[in-house]
Amino acid sequence: MAGRDLPERSPVRSTPSPATAVGGTRAGSAGRAALGRADSGDAVPDVADVVLASLDAQAVSRCLARLPEPQRVCIVLMDVAGYTARETAEAVGCPRGTVLARVHRGRRRLAQLLAEAGVSHGRP
Repeated sequence: MAGRDLPERSPVRSTPSPATAVGGTRAGSAGRAALGRADSGDAVPDVADVVLASLDAQAVSRCLARLPEPQRVCIVLMDVAGYTARETAEAVGCPRGTVLARVHRGRRRLAQLLAEAGVSHGRP
C-alpha cells in the first residue's frame, strides 16, 4: 500500500484495525469470554465473531502471514476492516477486479493453509 491513505469512510459497525484483528486480540480470550456472557436476549452474536472466536487466532495470523502480501492486504481490508472492493482498490491503487481476484485466491489459499494447520471452524 506504499504511502497511500485509506479512503475516508463512516463505519456502519465498529471495525478493528487490520493489525489488531490480524494480531488476534479481537478473537483472543477477551472475545471468547464476551461470547460466553449471558446477554439480555437483545443482541444476537455476529456470525463472523462466533467463527473468529472458535478459531485459533495465532494459527490464523501465521497462515495469513504466509499469503503473498497483495492477497493478505486485500483480505485484511475487506474481511477484517470491512472495506468494500471499491474502497480497497482505491487504497491499494489497483482495479476493483484485481482486488476481487486477490481476495478470491487468497481466501482459497488461506482455507487450505488453515486446514493444514488443523484449524477447524466447526466442519468435521
